[in-house]
Amino acid sequence: MNALLTYFAGIATTIAGAYLVHFLTHRRWWKEYRLRKLEELYLALQSHEIAISEYYTRSAAYLIRPEDAEGLEEQEETLRTDYLKALQEDEKKAAVIPMIVNIYFRDLSPAWQNVEAAKEKLRVENRKAVLIDDRKREALGRTQREAISKAVALAILREHIPELAAFTKEMFAKIIRIADEVKENSLWLSENG
Repeated sequence: MNALLTYFAGIATTIAGAYLVHFLTHRRWWKEYRLRKLEELYLALQSHEIAISEYYTRSAAYLIRPEDAEGLEEQEETLRTDYLKALQEDEKKAAVIPMIVNIYFRDLSPAWQNVEAAKEKLRVENRKAVLIDDRKREALGRTQREAISKAVALAILREHIPELAAFTKEMFAKIIRIADEVKENSLWLSENG
């Protein structure tokens, strides 16, 4: 009888030990996985902000120049081909940002929505200087067109790009805070921690 109890106690100890090892291994893996996702999110957001800021800064530089400025056509072509293409490529890569936020870090959703709203404000502001209808464009006259373009460029540089940078910086701070919390969490906390 004693041997049977010792045998079952050994089995129970083995099972408990295996479960404990599995639990600790899983928790370590989950923490490391979340930290990798935070790093991926941080890098994607950083790259995205740089691409957006670069495109709209170049756009503002183009808009601020007089219509007959030397090299303006080449600048427009470079803006349209190189920088717009780079921005569009970055937009594809940045598609991972809302996915990571929505799947792994829902607490970052409001910060991401602020970044998205700042990006939309940039787009809307930039569109104010682009008059698609040639008749309307010509009806305004050069002085009015240049004044609109300069006003848009200044708004982009003074208001919208700094706002995007501020919201991005806020999101970076939250990502770092979450990473610190993930690192500090005890192995014995629940899966939500």
